[in-house]
This record gives sequence, structure tokens and C-alpha cells, in this order.
Amino acid sequence: MGITASKIEIKPYSSLYASKICGLFHSSIHAIDTDMYSKAQQEAWCSTPPDYLKWSERLDNTQPWMAFRGSSLAGFVELGDDGYIDCLYVHPNFYKSGIARKLYDHVLEPAHQKKLSQLSVDASKVAIPIFKVWGFKIKRDYTVLNSDSE
Repeated sequence: MGITASKIEIKPYSSLYASKICGLFHSSIHAIDTDMYSKAQQEAWCSTPPDYLKWSERLDNTQPWMAFRGSSLAGFVELGDDGYIDCLYVHPNFYKSGIARKLYDHVLEPAHQKKLSQLSVDASKVAIPIFKVWGFKIKRDYTVLNSDSE
């Protein structure tokens, strides 16, 4: 049985996975085609090496949901109390395998329990088509710039 045949399992955050989530975030950002985001923009979004301590502190606060395929961390999602999806990232090894959808579907239940009337996200150029399929409407463009950008 290969990785693609493995069941997707969603688990609550554990600090044991903080560095793996940070690494997944970095890998996901730096796998984006440079026609969409330049290397400078990718570095501004997530520097190399990433700030593991900052991410550990962040994750302790946001308590994301984690997606696993077998024993591999495949993605994560953060949902704020206000319905803001701050992060929804999938490791490049698991693109187009249903991870993002499974994570999104998973946060719909807590959103419903909190009686949130809508969810929002600042989606990247890569993620906009996915969120549009899920019914999100585009309000404005979101661009990552580095400090040297004009």
C-alpha cells in the first residue's frame, strides 16, 4: 500500500509537531513556481532557515489541526475564533491528494459550533482557485513583498 492509498487522519495540534509544521510551511512556500512568487517573495513569506522558535510560539497559540497520511504530516490548518483561516498548507509531496479539502471540511464543524456566519482567508495566488471552488469570494489581491520591494 503506497502513501496515496493511505487514509487521511486529522488530529489536534501537539507541540511535538511544531518543528515539522514549520518545515512543512517552509517546504510549501518554497515549492511554489517562481512565475507566481519570486524567490525574494518566498523568502519574505518564509525565510530560510525558518524561525522555528517563532513558529513554536505561534502554534501554541493557534492550535492548528494536522493532517496525516500514514505517519507523515501532510498538512495543517488554523481557524481563528472569528472564522479567519490564517493557514492552510499542504506539503508538496501531498499536493492534489485531498489533504486541503479534508482539512477544510474538518474546520467546518468547529465553525458551525461557534455559529460563525462566514469564513475568511487571505489566499495566495496558488490557493485562490481552491477557495473559489469551495465558495469563497475574492475581495482584494494579496501580495507578499520583501523589504527591498518597490
